[in-house]
This record gives sequence, C-alpha cells and structure tokens, in this order.
Amino acid sequence: MRPILLPAQMRELDRRTIEDVGLPGIVLMEIAARGVMLEIEQLLGDNIAEANALIFCGPGNNGGDGFAVARRLLNANCRADVYLCCALEKVTGDALTNLNVFKKLGGQLTVV
Repeated sequence: MRPILLPAQMRELDRRTIEDVGLPGIVLMEIAARGVMLEIEQLLGDNIAEANALIFCGPGNNGGDGFAVARRLLNANCRADVYLCCALEKVTGDALTNLNVFKKLGGQLTVV
C-alpha cells in the first residue's frame, strides 16, 4: 500500500485545517471515524452486530480516531475491545474527549 500523504504532510494538513480553516480537531476525528465505519459496514453489511473488533489506541490524535471508531461500533451493536497502549493520564485533548465518550456509552477499556 502506498500512502497518499506522508505522516508529516498529514500533520501539516491537519494543522492547517484546524488553524487556517477553523475546523476543530474533534470534528476531524469524527470525519475519520465515519470513513472507517463506512468501510466496515461495506465489508460486513448486516453482519456488523455479530462482529468483534479489536482496537489499539495510543495517547494522540490517532488514538482519538480509534476511540471514535470504537464508539460508532458500539452504536452498531458490535463488540469493540479497546486496548490503550500507554498510561491513561497520557491521553489528553480531543483523544481524551473521545475516550470519555466511549466509556460513558459503556465501552470497556484495557490499559496495557
């Protein structure tokens, strides 16, 4: 698989979207999660509620994307097991917001 953007280019695009355009980072995470869910729904179709998802999250924005996807999976009645690959106190900002929403909706988190 060939990336469309290199990681540094993606960070810059995110920064410009947030700072120059004014679209908050939390909204970018929602857009990313929606895109992932569309792919999952296309793959699994009506079987999504029977699936088990395993999601590994870190403390940063990619982790926040993962928490948002996990929340959407829960909403689709899919089992979503989330593993946090850092200390809980390292999760901050928008990632923490998505983690907290995931937990408030009944999501289970395992810190590894």
